[in-house]
Amino acid sequence: MDVGQGLTSETTPNEPITTSMENNTMNSEEGLNSGTTLDQFISRFSNSPRSIIGVALSSGRLICHHKKCADVTYPNIRRLREHYIARHVPDRELHVDYWFDSMSSLSLHSHKENGRKLHKHHRRKLHKDHGRELHIWCKNLGCARSLAGGGEPFESTKELEIHVHDVHKEEIWCDVPNCARSIAKGKAPFDHAEILRRHIKNVHTLEIWCQVLDCPRSEAKGGEPFHLKSALRWHVRNAHGELPEAVKANRGL
Repeated sequence: MDVGQGLTSETTPNEPITTSMENNTMNSEEGLNSGTTLDQFISRFSNSPRSIIGVALSSGRLICHHKKCADVTYPNIRRLREHYIARHVPDRELHVDYWFDSMSSLSLHSHKENGRKLHKHHRRKLHKDHGRELHIWCKNLGCARSLAGGGEPFESTKELEIHVHDVHKEEIWCDVPNCARSIAKGKAPFDHAEILRRHIKNVHTLEIWCQVLDCPRSEAKGGEPFHLKSALRWHVRNAHGELPEAVKANRGL
């Protein structure tokens, strides 16, 4: 029976499923004798040659012949074989014949022989051996460590992140005119775009009005709001002198 297929009418329940790793063909041997429990049957083949990989159950599903794996069943021979190769053939040779320019490219790379579970965890240790020849380059085309620059690739994405932070760190400034964090004011730039977004939200989209009711900049008069508390303070000092303490407390001044 071919490995890519499931059970056929020729496969009887409770018989050992065997595979030849060289020619990918399946063979069968004598199944359970009357009075033999499933645990005894599995134990019987636990120390058998590697070609015996599992047992066909009466339900039509398959289990691995290793005792510690007996609680998981597989719907067909292909799934059982994937599990067997991934878990119980640790000495198989690794063949690395392709390079990836990023970890995201590697994540899209499917590797059937490693078993289904590993497909969701490409960065686990089991897959690191396969990725030892992974080449990670800087995406800045003018960089000496880019693929075009012919420089030495990075060994990990973490090393690339450090390189980008140290060498290509983008200076992020507020582009609102006269802002204290604009490039014209000469203060330190923002470290991340998220910090700039918070700055814009808290500083430049803030709307507060003068609390003096007859003031042209009050909300009652339909005046233009202030976007900075410091601007409102400056307005109050120069236009109204001192505000009542209750007004100060209400506006957080």
